[in-house]
Amino acid sequence: MSAITSKDLEFKQGIEAWKESLIKELKLEELGQKHLKKHFDLGNWNTLSLNAAQEVSLSSSAWKKAAQTYIKPYKNFVTLLNEDLQNGVRVFFFHKEFFTSADLEKAFGVIKAHQDHHEVQCILLGNQTVEYKTAGLQVLDENIIAVGRSAHDQGANTIHELGLMGYCLTLKLDRGFTKYYQAVFADSRFFNNIAKIRAAKLIAQKILQSAGDNSPVEIIALNSYREWTLFERYSNMLRNSAEVASSLIAGADLIQTSGYQSLMDFEGESEEAEHLERSLRMARNTSHILGLESMLGVVDDAAYGSFHLENLTHEYAKQGWEFMQELMKSSSVKEKIGEVAKVAREVREKNIHTRKLVLAGLNDFADAKEKVSLKNTKSYFYRSTRTFEELRLKVQNLKKAPKVFIGVFGDYAILNPRLNFAKNYFEVLGLEVDDSAKGIVDFEEFKKLMNSRKEEVLVYCASDADTEKLRGINHGPLTFVAGKVEVDHCQNIFAGQDVYQILSQLVGKWS
Repeated sequence: MSAITSKDLEFKQGIEAWKESLIKELKLEELGQKHLKKHFDLGNWNTLSLNAAQEVSLSSSAWKKAAQTYIKPYKNFVTLLNEDLQNGVRVFFFHKEFFTSADLEKAFGVIKAHQDHHEVQCILLGNQTVEYKTAGLQVLDENIIAVGRSAHDQGANTIHELGLMGYCLTLKLDRGFTKYYQAVFADSRFFNNIAKIRAAKLIAQKILQSAGDNSPVEIIALNSYREWTLFERYSNMLRNSAEVASSLIAGADLIQTSGYQSLMDFEGESEEAEHLERSLRMARNTSHILGLESMLGVVDDAAYGSFHLENLTHEYAKQGWEFMQELMKSSSVKEKIGEVAKVAREVREKNIHTRKLVLAGLNDFADAKEKVSLKNTKSYFYRSTRTFEELRLKVQNLKKAPKVFIGVFGDYAILNPRLNFAKNYFEVLGLEVDDSAKGIVDFEEFKKLMNSRKEEVLVYCASDADTEKLRGINHGPLTFVAGKVEVDHCQNIFAGQDVYQILSQLVGKWS
């Protein structure tokens, strides 16, 4: 056996130093067999670990139940419910805004008649009080769930919703509950949802620890319709998929899934009945595919080990806890929520109106040919997408919609991005845009063309240098210039400006 040389010893010391620096860099603390990170006084939470692959635990229920959402009691309600039950749906969400006691009794009767009714869970959403009999089913009413609905429905942000949810949980202590339920709204921001749900668990853990209560807590992930749209309704399938997938990864216990037509049912009476069955089927399939085929819900916390998500979870939990303390000290929780929600709405709408936040199909890249048929419209909650939709619906209801013509003066290849910007700008209103005059380089020819156009809205598209020449054209009353170079009697459109304000003024002249 050869003796240990100085080089061997140096190498061994180097390995130990490397391990020590790695653990220090990852900010790990060894507690027993696990590496945990302390989140101030909020308790411990699993974080990035050298043994993460071995430490990930399977969910107590290996398969998350497939879900379905019913906004209204539709005409063929019984048939649709039976179809969902036969296709494996075991969690039903009903919105109490539209369900009477008789409607709920009817729904529960259909579910009770199914052979596997003992597996079914029904969740009644909304603040309304509706009398019903559970008929031996597992029924959860939102009135016993800790949820920040008031903050969410008024447009408040993630921190406010988490704080209010924690506050509501404290009100349910010492009321004889053997299990607590929390509901969190998931939107189309994928990683935000994961951190938000995990932060909700942290806040609940701290509250129950402080109260000396060892009762379990289940998380219900709800659909946030805040960024859902009436136009481009099929995009709602993508939003729903992001909400369901992120909730599964975050370890939510019960997860709502909604059809792309849900917003139509909420805000009015749609005359497009052919979408109903397809919408419900896609909601059910989304839950099946992501939960069962993709197996996203098999692991309790699939985000375990991500420094970014651990850090975001930490920040949400910390700030949510602080806001909860503010609510406890506030003389009026309702007024406090109203104040913070107003500020949050203004920030969000400014980002949408200036396209800092792009919602495809709404404030950019809209399908101008799409029409929406709704009557008896009513809003039940805040949606950041509503302002642009209201403008477009006003234009849609005009007896004769104005038309737009874009004239391109100069090299078409160079000006193509500016042309597309201008085209998308006006298609947001659902206007027909003619951009057939592409790349005219002779000024007199271009001038003659623009003076001959009969469209209500004219748009000049040229380079900044060539825009100077446009001053020689006799402009109509509604003429726009794509770019920041000013031309007399023309209005400029460019990236970063308040698109909503410009279009709102335009629609105001027509209506």
